[in-house]
Amino acid sequence: MKKYLLTLSAFVFSFTYSQTQPWNITGNSGTNPSTNFIGTIDNQSLVIKTNNKDALHINATGKIGIGTSAPLETLSIHNGSIRLTGGYNSTDTSVGGGPKIVFGDSNDNPNQQYNRGEWSIEYIERATQDNSIGGLSFGKPWPSPSFGDYKLYLANNGKIAMGTKNINCADCDSYLLFVKDGIKTEKVKVEIASANGWADYVFKKDYKLMGLSEVEKHIQDKGHLPNIPSADDVVKNGINLGEMDAKLLEKIEELTLYSIEQNKKLIDGEEKSRKQQDLINDLIQRITTLENKTK
Repeated sequence: MKKYLLTLSAFVFSFTYSQTQPWNITGNSGTNPSTNFIGTIDNQSLVIKTNNKDALHINATGKIGIGTSAPLETLSIHNGSIRLTGGYNSTDTSVGGGPKIVFGDSNDNPNQQYNRGEWSIEYIERATQDNSIGGLSFGKPWPSPSFGDYKLYLANNGKIAMGTKNINCADCDSYLLFVKDGIKTEKVKVEIASANGWADYVFKKDYKLMGLSEVEKHIQDKGHLPNIPSADDVVKNGINLGEMDAKLLEKIEELTLYSIEQNKKLIDGEEKSRKQQDLINDLIQRITTLENKTK
């Protein structure tokens, strides 16, 4: 009889406990999130431990700590890192979608997948058809209309693009930074590899300065100054800022030499004119003296 009562008591306790504690390690059903939850209802933290150490710590203000019991931000990770893998299923077969982080604004709309205020950091496994280089993209998330207008793109080959994805060009191997729509800055310093890259060679004694008649003929035939690219060349190939500054300086220095040469001729002409005037004045004086003697 005692054995029967003990068995009945254990059954009732087990049944009652299972009714007041609905969470089972094999799964649960029929729960109500307003009353059935894992957590605390007082001003205490929720702690999940592994190997008797805090693995996950949610404090009373809702801040989450991983590897720390004192999270300082909404999410704090102590002595760890985050690895994102996988991605999303894109209907655009020209784009390989990798993992991403989306930053939303304060007006998130659950019925709209991506709001205009959202930004994302995502890894593009393979970029669009006009740019076969994958990399890390900072911009609007897919399927935003602005997706693909890379605000900042760090390609796998180490190149950086801003406002463009077209970093796959004929001479792209020579450059690391690609910027669309211009750069505004207070300073730009262009380093010249050697003294020979600057235009002071114009002032060397062995420099052959073209005659002005040759320059005139070149302009008439070609439509631009010697050693200066034409407008068509600039449109097709662009310009190297350092090289173009050196070429423009070359023309300035050549113009200076032309001016010096013309100034020498002008001074020489003025000297000759002064001497001729002196001869004329002397001749006039002699004639006047002879006339006075004959009177």
